[in-house]
Amino acid sequence: MPSCPRPVPLLLLALAVPALAALKVTPAVLYTKPRPPQPPAAPPSVPGKFPLPAAPGRAELPTLLPLDNSTLDSAEFFFNCCDCCPPAAGPRGWPGPPGPAGGSYGFPGLKGQKGAKGDTCDNGTKGDKGDRGDPGEPGGDKGDVGPAGMAGPGGPKGEAPRSAFSAGLSRPFPPPNVPIRFDRVWFDERHDYDPATGKFNCSVPGAYVFSYHVTVRGRPARLSLVAGSRRVAKARDTLYGQDIDQASFLTILKLRVGDQVWLEVGKDWNGLYAGAEDDSVFTGFLLYPDGFEVLL
Repeated sequence: MPSCPRPVPLLLLALAVPALAALKVTPAVLYTKPRPPQPPAAPPSVPGKFPLPAAPGRAELPTLLPLDNSTLDSAEFFFNCCDCCPPAAGPRGWPGPPGPAGGSYGFPGLKGQKGAKGDTCDNGTKGDKGDRGDPGEPGGDKGDVGPAGMAGPGGPKGEAPRSAFSAGLSRPFPPPNVPIRFDRVWFDERHDYDPATGKFNCSVPGAYVFSYHVTVRGRPARLSLVAGSRRVAKARDTLYGQDIDQASFLTILKLRVGDQVWLEVGKDWNGLYAGAEDDSVFTGFLLYPDGFEVLL
């Protein structure tokens, strides 16, 4: 309850009440001239405290003395006196209910600055396979020759190529300027000599030995050794008044595969003889092969 000022002496109050009995005011009209309506001022906010609303009908404090109103009686003056005193502050009210929840999400913020480099991890997750890199530089210098390896097992025994022939004349006095056909073959391991043509055909390249040993009778003889259509050696026997004689010749030729060798006699110098007691022989054989080229 609002406190009132101390009561005046009863004597003064008794004298004043009859004098003012004729004066009367209404509760809504106070002692001063009416003021225009003004909006209520907001009470100052105190942090941590909730403002209390003003009491209704007490926004304006009336003046104590009725200067312009002459209708105030004693009872109404007493109550108006109590109304003019400011009220005492009441107890603090309870906190209000919580406000509504905030929105679902806010607007995106600004991009932050680049952070510092992180610490090195011992066992991170294995990443994807990278792209194939560019080819590297060529290799270095050639290395030194390594030590000799172990000897391999021995191979089968090799066979050296061989070629040889020997053939005799069966008819005396062969025709001139054509290969003499020594048609009595005594030896021809590889069949390199052809008795039908009288020619030797080279199947193994290398150095060959060729020779002849002939009987000359009744007329002189001139023999030529032909190799590849070229007369490479020549010899003759004139008898010198003898009826029969022997002539021989030997040479070495370097042949290639496919070369041919034979003997010829000249015109009117074809005194080669062959009979029951005398022979004329043409012989050839490989002295050593040249490389490994062999005509099979």
